Amino acid sequence: MRHRVSVAVGALLAIGTLSACSSSSGTTSQAAPSTTAAPGPVPVVRSGGCSANAVVPAGETTVDTKSGGVARWYVRHVPPSYTGTSPLPMVIDLHGYQEGARIQASMSRLGAYGDTKGFITLTPEGSGNPVPRWDVGVSTADMRFIGDLLDEAGRTLCIDTNRVYVAGLSNGAFMTSAVACAYSDRVAAVAPVAGITADIANCAPKRPVPVVTFHGTGDQFVTYDGTFGKAALNLPSPDGKGKLGDNPQFMAKMRRKPVPDQLAMWAKRNGCQNASTQT
Repeated sequence: MRHRVSVAVGALLAIGTLSACSSSSGTTSQAAPSTTAAPGPVPVVRSGGCSANAVVPAGETTVDTKSGGVARWYVRHVPPSYTGTSPLPMVIDLHGYQEGARIQASMSRLGAYGDTKGFITLTPEGSGNPVPRWDVGVSTADMRFIGDLLDEAGRTLCIDTNRVYVAGLSNGAFMTSAVACAYSDRVAAVAPVAGITADIANCAPKRPVPVVTFHGTGDQFVTYDGTFGKAALNLPSPDGKGKLGDNPQFMAKMRRKPVPDQLAMWAKRNGCQNASTQT
């Protein structure tokens, strides 16, 4: 199990203030500050759950649901300030490979942070069995689950649909990146931690999606240079039999470009200049 670097909270703090580029500089962690004009205030858009007076208990609850006729589940954390009539922002928090929703919720602690800042956190479980993971792509069953989760949250919770954010760690960061492609019209911004990726098949966002990302050069799971990390080789294979290092097909699928290249690709996709600063 990989050690969790506690940067998701910082990602959440930054993500609400970012704006995507149209013709200027980048929104990634190595990009220069934007020189475009600041946008006006974003209006609050109330979900259907607000009209239904969607009162749910505060605290953490495991919620069973279905997506595509298949049983799925997620951890829902509602802050004490929730009334069911006043819309709150919402964060979807995606776990890493092997870790699962409950481990992610305990590591990121976004639920507890949401108690102090007034936002709802949903932490869904990926489809991998016996190894929890996300099948990354814009048209996978897991991506449909994220879309169904957004629908269900809108019906059953009073949220501000203009302030829905997605963050994820490692394999969850890959999925977070793909969410920016598939649901650019439904999420305000994304925060992939230790796993940003821009090389996603059929990625065609309807709008530039602001991105804040964090990645360590010493990461031995998802490496900075795009190679397969030594620590990742000892993770269990997706079917639970053997290790990833013994699964050349899966390793080939996970081969990726270096992080700076991923950042440059996202900057280009968001209409930003291909320039960065390093401090």
